[in-house]
Amino acid sequence: MGNLRWCARLLAGCLCAGAASAAPDPDWQAEHHLAFGVRLGFVPPVLAVAEVLVRPVPHLALGIFGMALDHRSSAGAEVMMETAAPGASTPYGQLAYLYYRDQGQRPERSQLLYATGGYTWKTAHGEVQLGGGLLFFVSDELAPCPAGTFICIGNVLPPVLPTLDLAFRFGAF
Repeated sequence: MGNLRWCARLLAGCLCAGAASAAPDPDWQAEHHLAFGVRLGFVPPVLAVAEVLVRPVPHLALGIFGMALDHRSSAGAEVMMETAAPGASTPYGQLAYLYYRDQGQRPERSQLLYATGGYTWKTAHGEVQLGGGLLFFVSDELAPCPAGTFICIGNVLPPVLPTLDLAFRFGAF
């Protein structure tokens, strides 16, 4: 639980720092204030999720993403800092949190934290984001194997993994 509190404090600090440092910019009207799209990468259950991104102030973006399939679902949130002028293609740094749940034969619950950086190419109609970073398993609970299972493999993933960050978004306004 201590890791989760640490992650929440880190995300809150990024939000406060971004809001405090964001000065009004005359080009702000050219920015996509709201964007919809798809996010790809190590995001269970299907390595792709729907995403909504808002930019309440210059240089700061907040997003939510998730997907639900049968008995598996994921939901997450992200905070992104952009360095270039609003509306311009830009390098970015991002923190994201994901909660994953599988209620199948062998239930699983995971909490993940992503720290990524990369570049966002922006156009008049949308944007493409590409980056990389690290994925941290904050918690991972996997149920024991069902009785009578011939082969059963536990969680063999290390607590920290490299990750790819890829997103395609369309600007709503």
